[in-house]
Amino acid sequence: MAWASANEEKDHASARNSDWPSCGPVTHAHRAGGGEIGRWRRRPFREGKMAALERVKVLVLGDSGVGKSSLVHLLCHNQMLGNPSWTVGCSVDVRIHDYKEGTPEEKTYYIELWDVGGSVGSASSVKSTRVMFYNSVNGIILVHDLTNKKSSQNLYRWSLEVLNREAAPSGVLVTNGDYDREQFADNQIPLLVIGTKLDQIPEMKRNDVLSRTAFLAEDFGAEEINLNCTNPRYLAAGSSNAVKLSRFFDKVIEKRYYLRDGNQRTIFETLTFDPLCKTFRLAFEVAPENMEKLAELKYMSGFGNEHSSEDPRCPGALPEGQNNPQVCPYGLYAEQLSGSAFTCPRSTNRRSWLYRILPSVCHKPFQPVAQGYLTHDWDETEPEPNQLRWKPFEIPTASQRKLDFINGLHTLCGAGEPRSRNGLAIHVFTCNTSMINRCFCNSDGDFLIVPQQGKLLITTEFGRLLVEPNEICVIQQGMRFSVEVFGETRGYVLEIYGVHFELPDLGPIGANGLANPRDFLVPVAWYEDRQVTEGYMVVNKYQGKLFAAQQNYSPFNVVAWHGNYTPYKYNLSNFMVINSVAFDHADPSIFTVLTAKSARPGVAIADFVIFPPRWSVASNTFRPPYYHRNCMSEFMGLIKGTYEAKGQGFLPGGASLHSMMTPHGPDAECFGKASAGQLKAEKIAEGTMSFMFETSLSLAVTKWGLKGGLDENYHQCWESLKSHFNGKHN
Repeated sequence: MAWASANEEKDHASARNSDWPSCGPVTHAHRAGGGEIGRWRRRPFREGKMAALERVKVLVLGDSGVGKSSLVHLLCHNQMLGNPSWTVGCSVDVRIHDYKEGTPEEKTYYIELWDVGGSVGSASSVKSTRVMFYNSVNGIILVHDLTNKKSSQNLYRWSLEVLNREAAPSGVLVTNGDYDREQFADNQIPLLVIGTKLDQIPEMKRNDVLSRTAFLAEDFGAEEINLNCTNPRYLAAGSSNAVKLSRFFDKVIEKRYYLRDGNQRTIFETLTFDPLCKTFRLAFEVAPENMEKLAELKYMSGFGNEHSSEDPRCPGALPEGQNNPQVCPYGLYAEQLSGSAFTCPRSTNRRSWLYRILPSVCHKPFQPVAQGYLTHDWDETEPEPNQLRWKPFEIPTASQRKLDFINGLHTLCGAGEPRSRNGLAIHVFTCNTSMINRCFCNSDGDFLIVPQQGKLLITTEFGRLLVEPNEICVIQQGMRFSVEVFGETRGYVLEIYGVHFELPDLGPIGANGLANPRDFLVPVAWYEDRQVTEGYMVVNKYQGKLFAAQQNYSPFNVVAWHGNYTPYKYNLSNFMVINSVAFDHADPSIFTVLTAKSARPGVAIADFVIFPPRWSVASNTFRPPYYHRNCMSEFMGLIKGTYEAKGQGFLPGGASLHSMMTPHGPDAECFGKASAGQLKAEKIAEGTMSFMFETSLSLAVTKWGLKGGLDENYHQCWESLKSHFNGKHN
């Protein structure tokens, strides 16, 4: 890790926001040089600005599960990776290396280690997506599992995929005589072969295994390192492994800077200073279009439509003319997922048929697990009628505590009861780690997920969705899903019991407006036929409690499906705003995106309402939201920007709750400006997206909610309001 003074660090960070490539999660740049891992640099950089540091790109390739992520973490952080996750696309970490340390030519470089995910046997479309990471390569680390002979054999295919991208071989090449060295005769890219899981080889078999794998390094003309990624001592300073590693990085740098010209980078990245860890943080941001391409995501359009989809790898997987044939195509199992009673009217009947490799019934019994901060106990605190506002909910860093989506769920408030199928709960989630070999299933109700910071790659039984801030996603009751994140992530969840979300009736508005049905997107079928020998955990929320069951396969094994009961997502920027064009306000119900109706006409269990950018043109009107006491409860969150009625204090990632009949409205500053301002047509809420969960239920705040970052001074924003009454007509 590179140390400098705090001021120097800030200067370095500001100097570097321009010309870096990117892909992957937030990482840290750690230092190791001369064969020493994790040695702290206690002197300032000779080069002055860190922006002057040059860098090289090293690919880390190998089959899924060989330990590439753990290896990269060890190389860059000198410690084991506690909870490794599957790499989606590519993850990048950075190591600082001293080239020719201890000599007059010594110079510091960044080593970018690009951990490329996927399988060498992937479909051609996946390979073509990986090619985007193979540009401007300066070195390659080939990683194999010493206990898995196939992973060793596949290194030939991995290397040829990079070195000969236009004509990568389709067959499996093997070593010990069947490998043609001429295929690499013209290769100028330095290679290093690393074998992992050395500790898992029985002592009596170790010599045989290492003798077999020694051919790999010889075939590639590379040095070989064998180690255990969970133990830093295998790369201890002065060890033969550390010397080999340093020699490899020196060779990569020589090839890049001393033997040929550099290559142009094409992806953006930034370097910022992390005051908590006193390190430079390398923040990679994958462009949305690249992420879509990376995950090969496609969608179908329409809200509540009858959709059908099959994975293109299995054409004809959907049965023709019936739902439940005696024998399904490809030997699949037919399974119906019902989201409504069989006898519901057609307009509200929800169900889908899934055709899967194994039915979801194949699991061990469910057992209770820890609840964390999820609850539906609305009596654990006394009623709280005051206006409440929360500061942005804190996201722990991965170094503090690793949290995935399930562990990061915190119930803030709610009402009703999941057993009686009536009510709702409002949660926030803060997480920094992807869900690995486990999924979530809510038997109590539907989740409306509103990400505020960080993208969510959500894998469901129906397919995959990429959900970004300013988008929402609805995962309906009973659907299994897993969430992958790409750094520190935060958002809000509205959970409803007993009903599903609908589009609001438009009444006199007519046929078009608000959230149009065509803008809702449903994933296409995608499956994985993956056995999980170490066990896959299905976490089920049932009657407000969490239970977990083990199985030995991925639940995302649905090859094809059809029906109208699906997950879906929606981009809030597609909302067609209706607003007053003469005077006064239309009620905020005109901003309703989705509604969950109650049994009483016109009264909702919950409405999801947004306040997007729009024109404000009303004449002789106090334009901000009016002062209000409501028979409904209003929970508000801010995704980005500044809320028009409260310019201070209400921040992105925070929230407020104005309970039933609790007065609320603009703060004193907003009232003063809006009362005296010139009324002209203006665009308001530019760069802002706030939202409201509104409900007819009286919400109780949880014990965690009353301690989780409450702004104790919220009420003061109204204290400076003064009386302007003088007994005279204006």
